[in-house]
Amino acid sequence: MVAQRHPPIVFTEDERLGHGEPLPIRLPPDWELTDERFLEIGELNPDQFFERTADGRLQQMIFPDGWSEAVTTRLIILVGVWSMATSGETRGEHGGYFLPDSAARSPDVSWIAPEQIAERGGLRGQHYLVPRFAIEVISSSQTVSAQQRKMRQWMDHGVQLGWLVDPYERRVWIYRADGSVEELEQPAELSGEDVCVGLTIEMARVWPSD
Repeated sequence: MVAQRHPPIVFTEDERLGHGEPLPIRLPPDWELTDERFLEIGELNPDQFFERTADGRLQQMIFPDGWSEAVTTRLIILVGVWSMATSGETRGEHGGYFLPDSAARSPDVSWIAPEQIAERGGLRGQHYLVPRFAIEVISSSQTVSAQQRKMRQWMDHGVQLGWLVDPYERRVWIYRADGSVEELEQPAELSGEDVCVGLTIEMARVWPSD
């Protein structure tokens, strides 16, 4: 058998980080993905991570690579240290939220304001509320455009401040409640502005080592 040469695969600029949004998992058409069932699936599959779309589809999320995981961990620590002085609550990617449109989502990093804690309700540690502040960190299996859509969804739900962090290009998009988006290239620091008052992140402590 003669081996055939295939032309190289050429990716667009937007595809350089992966293949976009995760594919949904097929479920029986008469099987309603309730909040309880959604959590049971997670408990039965502790080595996997799931989200639920607003129309009831189950999505299996892809684990982050080393760079994005390191950046996420550092952000959780730095936001968490600040949060301890506010009496608010910082959560990582396994801290999920049941949202008003029936989606179940988990940002990589999120912060709940002190006044929200008493009102949060919850089912097995999941919250029926929208965090005030959310961060998504792009991994090598995700595209920028897919994560930008996810950030817009967070803002549409009522998040007051959002950061989308690209650890490969050292770029950050800042999403604000007024609908504006600011793109920063290699910022020296990020501020919590009037949402997370007093929060300042020195990005030299966050970016992965070359």
